[in-house]
Amino acid sequence: MSTPSARKHVIMGIGLPPTHPTVAAHLDPVLVRDALARIEAVMKDAGYDYIQLLPTPEDDMFILIAELGQKKYEGVVIGFGIRGSPELTPWFEQLLNTIAEHSPGTKFMFNTPESPLTAVEAVQRWFPVVPAQ
Repeated sequence: MSTPSARKHVIMGIGLPPTHPTVAAHLDPVLVRDALARIEAVMKDAGYDYIQLLPTPEDDMFILIAELGQKKYEGVVIGFGIRGSPELTPWFEQLLNTIAEHSPGTKFMFNTPESPLTAVEAVQRWFPVVPAQ
C-alpha cells in the first residue's frame, strides 16, 4: 500500500459494457451504466487521472494495447463482471498478461461483488490521495 500523494495517479478501469450479454444476464444495464458514470465522477473528483475501458471478450487486445501506449498507467482496476464470470476466465487471464507485458509495474486492483463502486475503494487502498488544500 502507498502513502497519500498530492499528484494525480494515472488509473484505468476495465469492465464490460453495460449491454454485454454477460452483464445483462445478471444486472440491469441502465444501473450498470449509471454506476460506471458514478465511478468515473468519484475518481476524477478525488483527483485521479482516470479512464474507463469497456472492451468485450470479442474485441482484439489491440484496443487495450493502444490505450496502454497512451500513458504510463500506475494501476488498473478490473471489474467483478470480468473476474467473477467463470466463462470469461481465459479472457481475464489474457487481460492481465497483456497489461503486465505492455505496462510493466502497473498495479492490479479489484472491486468486490457487493458493488461496482468498490472499485473506488480498491484504488484508494493502493493510491491514496491528499485532498486539495
